[in-house]
Amino acid sequence: MNGKKRVDIVRHRVEVNVDADGRLVCTPCCVHAAPGDRITWVPEGARPLAVIIKAFEGPLESREMTAGAHGTPIETSVRLDAKPGFYPYAAVMPGGDGLLVADPEIIVPPPDGRGGGGR
Repeated sequence: MNGKKRVDIVRHRVEVNVDADGRLVCTPCCVHAAPGDRITWVPEGARPLAVIIKAFEGPLESREMTAGAHGTPIETSVRLDAKPGFYPYAAVMPGGDGLLVADPEIIVPPPDGRGGGGR
C-alpha cells in the first residue's frame, strides 16, 4: 500500500422530508463527512429537490445540484482536497405556493479528526 494508510469511504444518507408543520427537514441535519466520502440526499415522494452549497469554495464536487427527475436522489462526493470546516447548504423543495428551504450543514473534520457523527 506504498506506506499510505487505507481510509474507508463512508456513504452518508440524508432524508429530505416535509414535517407535519409544513417545514422542510433534513435528517440528519449535520453530516460529518471526510474527503472521499459520498453523500446522498433522498427526497420525500415525487418532489423535486435542489441542494446548494452556500460557501464560495465548498467541499463537494459541485456547488449546485438538482435531481434529474422528481423523487430522484442526489449523490455526490466530498472533494479529496476539501478543507476542514463547517459548510452550510440549502436543501430546497416546492411546497404550497412557494419553496421550502432547510439550512443544514456538512462538517469536514481535520485530517486526524475522522469520527463522530455516526462514524
